[in-house]
Amino acid sequence: MANFIFNTTFTINDSAQQWWIQWMHQNYVVAIKNVAPSASVELYAIDGTATAGSRSYSAMWRCTTLQELGAVRTESMRQCQKLLALQGERCLSFSTLMRGLPLETP
Repeated sequence: MANFIFNTTFTINDSAQQWWIQWMHQNYVVAIKNVAPSASVELYAIDGTATAGSRSYSAMWRCTTLQELGAVRTESMRQCQKLLALQGERCLSFSTLMRGLPLETP
């Protein structure tokens, strides 16, 4: 079984953090679960990334198929565009794709 992680890192202005947390739970997570119900998500605050006036967070979606990964990626991009339209530079994001590797030595 394949193991993929679709990660989106968010840099959130201090003045928008409470709004963003609510938006994540009520919009972002719900929208992605609607298109990829078996994908699981974990939300993290990224330590050591606080800069003057902002902090970084990560949403990590675990996917087991390429189809599920594609659905998560497409909907995440759609939701991040909505976030940018609503909050502008107060809430920025970028995404990366990670694939699990075996820990055994070759």
